[in-house]
Amino acid sequence: IAFVLLDKIRDPWADHYDLALRLYRVKTNAELALGNYDAGYKLGDELCEHSKTPIDALPTIISKVAALSNENKRTQSIEVAIETSQTMLGVYPKRGIVWTIIKELVWIKSYFRRHKDKDILEMPLMTDPKHLFSMRLFSQIITTAIQNGRITEWLVATVKSIRLTIKHGICEHAALAFTFMALLSVGQGDNKGAIRFANLSSSILERTNGESTKGFVYVVCCATIYGWSESTAFCMDLLRKGYHAAMGCGDIEGGILCISTGNAHAYYDGYPLQELYNTLGMLQDEMKLYNLDVNKHVALQFKNGISMMLGQKPIDWDEIENFGATDRSITESDEVLDEKEATYPLTYGLSFRILICILFSKFEIAEKLCKRLQQKVDLKQDPAYETQTNAYMYIGLVSAGMYRQTKRNKHLQVLRKMKKMFVNFCNTKGKSCTNRALILRAELKSLTTKPQDWRMVKRAYDLAITATTDLGEPFKSIGHPHEAGLTSELAGNYLLSVGQTKLAGQYFTSALYFYQRWGATVKVNHFQAHRKKYIDQNQLRELHRSYPGAAPSSGGIVQFGMCDGSNQNDLAYSLIHGSTGISSSSVTTMTIGGGKDSSNAKDGRSIDFSTDGENYDDEDGDNVSVLSDMS
Repeated sequence: IAFVLLDKIRDPWADHYDLALRLYRVKTNAELALGNYDAGYKLGDELCEHSKTPIDALPTIISKVAALSNENKRTQSIEVAIETSQTMLGVYPKRGIVWTIIKELVWIKSYFRRHKDKDILEMPLMTDPKHLFSMRLFSQIITTAIQNGRITEWLVATVKSIRLTIKHGICEHAALAFTFMALLSVGQGDNKGAIRFANLSSSILERTNGESTKGFVYVVCCATIYGWSESTAFCMDLLRKGYHAAMGCGDIEGGILCISTGNAHAYYDGYPLQELYNTLGMLQDEMKLYNLDVNKHVALQFKNGISMMLGQKPIDWDEIENFGATDRSITESDEVLDEKEATYPLTYGLSFRILICILFSKFEIAEKLCKRLQQKVDLKQDPAYETQTNAYMYIGLVSAGMYRQTKRNKHLQVLRKMKKMFVNFCNTKGKSCTNRALILRAELKSLTTKPQDWRMVKRAYDLAITATTDLGEPFKSIGHPHEAGLTSELAGNYLLSVGQTKLAGQYFTSALYFYQRWGATVKVNHFQAHRKKYIDQNQLRELHRSYPGAAPSSGGIVQFGMCDGSNQNDLAYSLIHGSTGISSSSVTTMTIGGGKDSSNAKDGRSIDFSTDGENYDDEDGDNVSVLSDMS
């Protein structure tokens, strides 16, 4: 109504400048937030044209920059942000970009060697409007450039933000800059530095009551830093908070990224597939509501991968084998993606299909997909926990499968390399991927151990299953039923090959139970058809009776697209002590470690790969030990 009345005034900008400015700003922001981009840009341009000072125009320009990113016009978004920060604020360098980055990084590293975290957090709050607008623009450049693969731009914006913070005080946008310093530290192999910067960013958000950057801060921290050492529940809680903060501030892109990151954690950690499928439908509806293009291809690949496992979409082996060869296979349309835009949908799409190939023993196809993944995606440059650990585990498992079929040593060498990589991850980045390291270790032992020493291989599989399901007190967490099922199946296959048919049947029954808990209908049907004679129906009924799937909490993660795992897969000691194929002597005594608090270790999985406990020297020279009674 106010805007309609304003239009009746002959020259509102001359007669009622302050009122016109406020109303146009509100109307512009509302149109852009609702996805009415053309109308929003038109209003914004009119506001900027009549603005008396740069400060009056800057909030609307920043809204336009964010809207362009939401439209997936990231290059244009970055260009507008850089031009504004150069011409109106004078804070972004026009030349000598590389020298600026190097000089500022050297200065920042020197400063943080000489100062404690307390010194940073006790800085005064930033109050100057010009500096605050500079920080907001830098934040927008950082978040947009990182998604568009524009490394130079996000580095400049990060180091300039840190410099402004140290010189003029902290604000909530400083938290984002510290988060990306953490990301940079990860890339340089400085994991202690990464954790320091990540913790500083969280403390700055608390000190400034920051909400507008919380979504992106928690996405980056959970995906690349905390994921390596903290529990899934810890990361999910941060992502849920980030989602609500972002949506409350109108940061739709940040909120959607929180959902997408949470879905990635949930899928790779084995949350029930039907719950995730429903969540992805909600996510796609929310993206349509806000006319948001960002991450739509990632959401599409998630839904396709899950729908195949649920049996809602038929498994087409020709489609799987050719996935990623063309843009159409990724987008399912004529849309052409540039290399950076295709990275994440390609990565997730290939990962889902590789896992399907592994589950159905289609190792030749899986090998082709692994090669395509390594050719098109630079895994070493992607610090995300789920992306790296799952891709490398799948490569290792495919190599093991190919070695069984071909007996070619090159596949065994790849498996050894992947196992060593995981041991290094556990020793340097955090213990979250211990279970995946142990799965590859068990596979390697099954291929290199003499048949008469089958008990040693069985113990290796037992340990991997134990770590994967997080058994016993105090590890009451969701577990990884998909990986537990796969590892149990691999153990059963091995025991069958060495003549231990009865034991193999116990493992096959456990595998079926885990697959059913995961909700992989197609795999369950296939497994029952091929291993029916080995399944102990009494054991299976007892497992489901004693450990039924708990319904997700209505007040939990499902509120923003993820199911709450707090009540699911609480697999207690009796699952191990019973007839699961796992002997009670193999129950691992695990130590909690990593992260801020020992109770936040990744689902309790923190097995020591040092020299404590019983030691197994693998044939490739790794000294892999666990704190366990494995006698």
